[in-house]
Amino acid sequence: MKLEFTNLQNKINSKDLVAKSANFLNRREKAILIALFLAALAYCVYLWYAYAYDFSWESAKRQQYIASQNDQTNLNEGKLNGVLGNIDARQKEFGQDINGPADFFRLK
Repeated sequence: MKLEFTNLQNKINSKDLVAKSANFLNRREKAILIALFLAALAYCVYLWYAYAYDFSWESAKRQQYIASQNDQTNLNEGKLNGVLGNIDARQKEFGQDINGPADFFRLK
């Protein structure tokens, strides 16, 4: 089979090509948008699966990460005990009966 490109070049009109391609896209706009949406959705699902379920760390990298997290955690026990003391004091204060002034808005 012999293809003749010289005849093909003479038959292609650039203005007509643009109009025909625009007409093609206009007629199949919904299908193209649905295909693009499904492609984007499939890509997002792939990324979600890859990062959430199919991650793979070697044991050395995992231990390095755990060690770096332990080094970054600084627990100030003095502040923690102070906060816990404040919480206990508030709980005791909440549990006490209120013996405030008489209700002067009450009608007699």
